[in-house]
Amino acid sequence: MDPFNALSIATGIITFVDFGAKLVSLYREVRRSDDGRPQALSALKAESLELSSNASQARENVASLQERYPRQSESLARLATECTQVEKELQGLTDFLTVKAGHGLRTRGAQAVVSVRGVLKQGDFEGLQDRLRSIREQTMMSVIMCILEDVTETRVTLNGVDGGVNKLLDILRPLQRTVNDLQPEFHNISRNRPLATEVQRARIAGGLWTSIITAHQADSQAAPGSVEEPLDHGRGIYNRILKSLELEDMRTRESQIENSFPDTFQWLLEDESAESDKSSARSPTKFKQWLESPTNEAPYWITGKPASGKSTLMKLICNDNRIQTHLRVWSGEFQLLTCSVYFWNPGSLGQKGQIGLLHTILYQLLCQRPDLCRHVAPKRYIYFQLAGMDSPDPLDWTLEELRDCIIRFLTRVDGTSRVAMFVDGLDEYEGNHEELVSFLKQLHEKYNIKLCISSRPWNIFRDMFRSYPSLRMEFFTKPDIEKYVYTRIGNSLAFQELRALDFISVQRLESQIVEKAEGVFLWVVLVTENLLTIARENNDLDKIWKVFEDLPNGLEELYGSIRRRLDQSHRESASRMYQLLFRWSSVFIRPFGILEFWMATNCHNPINLPRSLTEEEVPRLLPVIERRLAGTTGGILQVVRESAEQTISVGFLHRTVFDWLQSIKSLIIDDGPTEYDPSLVLTSVLVSRLNFVGLKEGHAAADVDELFTVGQSCNDSAESRAKLLVIIDQLQMAKSILKEDYFDLAIDSSIISSLSDSVTRSLLATRHLFSTYLQAKLESDSGTTGLELPRHLHLVPEMLWNKSQRLPSRVADWLIRYGEGFDDDPVVPNMILKTFAILVQAQFIPRRALRAKIKKTEHRLPKELWQALLDVVAGKGFKEFPVTGTA
Repeated sequence: MDPFNALSIATGIITFVDFGAKLVSLYREVRRSDDGRPQALSALKAESLELSSNASQARENVASLQERYPRQSESLARLATECTQVEKELQGLTDFLTVKAGHGLRTRGAQAVVSVRGVLKQGDFEGLQDRLRSIREQTMMSVIMCILEDVTETRVTLNGVDGGVNKLLDILRPLQRTVNDLQPEFHNISRNRPLATEVQRARIAGGLWTSIITAHQADSQAAPGSVEEPLDHGRGIYNRILKSLELEDMRTRESQIENSFPDTFQWLLEDESAESDKSSARSPTKFKQWLESPTNEAPYWITGKPASGKSTLMKLICNDNRIQTHLRVWSGEFQLLTCSVYFWNPGSLGQKGQIGLLHTILYQLLCQRPDLCRHVAPKRYIYFQLAGMDSPDPLDWTLEELRDCIIRFLTRVDGTSRVAMFVDGLDEYEGNHEELVSFLKQLHEKYNIKLCISSRPWNIFRDMFRSYPSLRMEFFTKPDIEKYVYTRIGNSLAFQELRALDFISVQRLESQIVEKAEGVFLWVVLVTENLLTIARENNDLDKIWKVFEDLPNGLEELYGSIRRRLDQSHRESASRMYQLLFRWSSVFIRPFGILEFWMATNCHNPINLPRSLTEEEVPRLLPVIERRLAGTTGGILQVVRESAEQTISVGFLHRTVFDWLQSIKSLIIDDGPTEYDPSLVLTSVLVSRLNFVGLKEGHAAADVDELFTVGQSCNDSAESRAKLLVIIDQLQMAKSILKEDYFDLAIDSSIISSLSDSVTRSLLATRHLFSTYLQAKLESDSGTTGLELPRHLHLVPEMLWNKSQRLPSRVADWLIRYGEGFDDDPVVPNMILKTFAILVQAQFIPRRALRAKIKKTEHRLPKELWQALLDVVAGKGFKEFPVTGTA
């Protein structure tokens, strides 16, 4: 196959699609004609004979694409199946509409029969129109992705060919004619389909030509008279690629880590020749020598006990100008590039998984060298040249693609740059630690990366890093702990007064805090701040000593002690806060914002929406929340200031806090109010926020999906569902949301405007598979979801229903179609089944109609889901597909 034969192949598929569209158009003529006889009816039977050959050719073309482009195999397989199914349905409709020979096509009886048949099949040919459009768009999207694969292969092949650019032009000239032929197909792609914006005809013909030449020239010396890309255009594409790499919470973990206490960690950069600290058995860190070393023989491992300050030290390393200065000694005349990654297990998948690691590395490297985007991510670069700057991102980044792009980047800068990488919290990584370390070591060994890593001293890391230069935090931090304790207690007015009365006792207390800490910096912080609070309230030195002596050495024991010393009212408040934070982190990838946190903690009855606050109120709110967190949780929760995003949120003090709370979760829940449901509270907060701030432009689906996802997780009880119904029914802008969040219900804006608020909210709930809300409506006094077809219409043919009455049928079509392509992910099919089962229970349309709709999708839906839907309609109920967790 020629490198760009994908476009020619697409022509055959489009031929089949256009032929199908022509048949559908003839059906429409039947519907519109006065006597039931379309003008072209006499030719219909003859033309229908071409259908099988066209469909056969289309399938062969799809098969050719599958063989040539294995990476697109899955999507192309679905495309081939769709072509087969549509062929059968088109052939069946064609036979149904035409009159057999000898029955007299010219008789009025035959015309009447054809007319009635056309009307009866109205829903079928309307559905086929959507299917044909879907095939067209799948074809063009797949072709674009195939072209991108071919561009890379052609560029590599031509690198060694004499007159490579001229050779490329010879290949491109016939391609341009093919592109011109397909311009209308690209132009007709719907705004709501994979490309999301219309691709202009001139852009396809000219842009593809330019982009492929430019891509070839990017890896070779430009030939005289070559095509140059406009600078501004290139920058725009760089920004789009970088934006697609940026994860919402990419910088969250770093901002949560406390900055180092002033004048601490000075030992890190001490010279190798410096005299060792006589108070410890430690040797100099040799970190400065490692930074400057030209040989770069091994990574550097920072380890130590939990909460000993590893992350704080890594943050200092990544942001201290002195580190950069020493690294430049190593990089010499080469450009220095750096990147830093902070794993955080209590956070989102992006903060603890491999996808987040690779996104962060590639994003940070390309931010420093955006000019390499065209070389590092050539397919995406050409995609934006082809589809245009206003097009949405193509498919999500895959692990394989991210790895390949990182390798291409490192290969490209070899000989011109030096890369230093800092990875904090390997033990926080959720996945195979051995594979992670092997990947990082491969980058170090093959591409001369200077690599610094930190982790707890787990055996797997001990074994893999045993020969590396390293430091263990608790062997070095004693002077820093002393500095912290002496400074904080020395600055306390209460302790100044006590010191004047009993100098030796206060000095001994300071010394005991340092010794009892055993190098765990967080323990020191919690204990010191706790004693400062006690001294401020009651300056009885004997009582202060008693509290200190009762405090355990271990962190988890310390957390337990803090909890036990809280009175019942504080424990109850703390329990609600912990449950809210656990539920929030299980649903959202973004931090728990301070405004939402305040509203949630002050929401005592969720059916009464809490008052929404404005950003202007944050400065006044901040000290109140900090005081409440300190008093209620004893410092277990803290305010997090994220300077990069200029946001303020609430989070766990440390990973050890998260682990401890998880280990005693049942006790934490028992501390709280009976039947407390954090999901109901968060749902109430989100409804209040939506009513108050409205919908951000283009964010309707995301905002409402957040709301419904939280609501879906409410307690599985009739009482919780009844409250949920009251909360959601206070959403004031359901119609506006539905108009923006349109999901192919085949209804226009005027129909939405005519719907009741109840029906509108039910449509939104169905759109987002919010089965809990629909179930709550069925359990309410009304006993209806609002989507049911009136019972007297169950016996009336669908052709006599008006547009509003067709909504239940459209909902059923949408739910069934939504199940396509989810055979590897049981979560969505289960949500579809739950929603479908509730609507079937409500008898929203006749079961026979539902059964007929489902049977037509046998070759399009995953087999298990298809059968499960039929079982639901038959009244057999359903068994949820097992959901397996992924790392």
